[in-house]
Amino acid sequence: MIWAGTVVATLGALLCLIAAVGLVRLSDPLSRLQAVTKASTLGLALSLTGAVLALPAVDVAVKAVIVVVFYWLVAPVSGHLIGRAAYRTEPGRVLRVDEAVEHFDPPGGEHPDGRA
Repeated sequence: MIWAGTVVATLGALLCLIAAVGLVRLSDPLSRLQAVTKASTLGLALSLTGAVLALPAVDVAVKAVIVVVFYWLVAPVSGHLIGRAAYRTEPGRVLRVDEAVEHFDPPGGEHPDGRA
């Protein structure tokens, strides 16, 4: 089981590395946010699954499940809030389809498409 745990934990670490590269390489704040939240969520789950496989004990498994569930609950909410803050602080930003322009007044009262 140690080999299986090592392989799964290594895959999780590689996914976290991909998330870090996405954070550095992507230019758009919303793209960065998507790369970090998706890859790091799966990376953390795989890393902790590898720890459970390498250390087969009930207390390790319970702690790993608690951490993964908490992270899966917190990551989407925090990602949404950070994305909303990024959207609201960049009023001159042009999106292909901006469905939120009707619902938010950007700072300064100026809409990105020039409406008052």
